[in-house]
Amino acid sequence: MGLFGSVYDPNAKHGLMYKMTTGFIRKDLEKKGMDTSKRIDLRNWEEIHAWARGLSDMMK
Repeated sequence: MGLFGSVYDPNAKHGLMYKMTTGFIRKDLEKKGMDTSKRIDLRNWEEIHAWARGLSDMMK
């Protein structure tokens, strides 16, 4: 299993539960000095690719 960052998008329309959890996430990002009026991509693609390569190696 791999756990990775996600994308914060203040303009996304995903429903009530998403809106409720987004408030907590937004406050945390603001504490870190990030501009929450814009989309923020927190994914580390190098780490994700390395994890996927590791899965591929395990399947051989």
